[in-house]
Amino acid sequence: MNGLQPYELQQERAHTYMADRKAPGALEVMKTPDYEAMVIGAHPDDDDIGVGGTSALWAKQGKKIVWVVMTDGAEGSEVPSLIDTDLMLAREQEQRMACEVLGVQAVEFLRFSDGHLTNSEAARKAIVRLIRQYRPRVVFTHPRTAGRGPAALPGSRAVPVLLRTG
Repeated sequence: MNGLQPYELQQERAHTYMADRKAPGALEVMKTPDYEAMVIGAHPDDDDIGVGGTSALWAKQGKKIVWVVMTDGAEGSEVPSLIDTDLMLAREQEQRMACEVLGVQAVEFLRFSDGHLTNSEAARKAIVRLIRQYRPRVVFTHPRTAGRGPAALPGSRAVPVLLRTG
């Protein structure tokens, strides 16, 4: 038995099988990402504040960038007479215009309720779906200490976990 104990032998076989790219059910190895970067922010304008300069530079260098906005941004106004839907649509339009100016090729709005975003299965599934769709080389999001309110925390907690666990 090659001097290996049964558990070690099992692990060696599993490792060998997993490394076989032609094995039945093996995942395709991504050689070239579709997008250079995905930027995930809690609110409209978080991405431009956090990674706008880097996004503009990379876009100017011909790299494809996608921004993801987790919430609808409906809590981002001090004008009580403004209807939530109108604010959401205005903030989305502003975000699209910022992307155009900076050269960001795509922006996705997930429209989770602003102020109520949690590290939920729905939020994680939405992020996974977009990562699979755009296949970025790198993902930027809020640091855990971003100070951008509770809505920033689910993205900052969920994204690193998703990237580690695949």
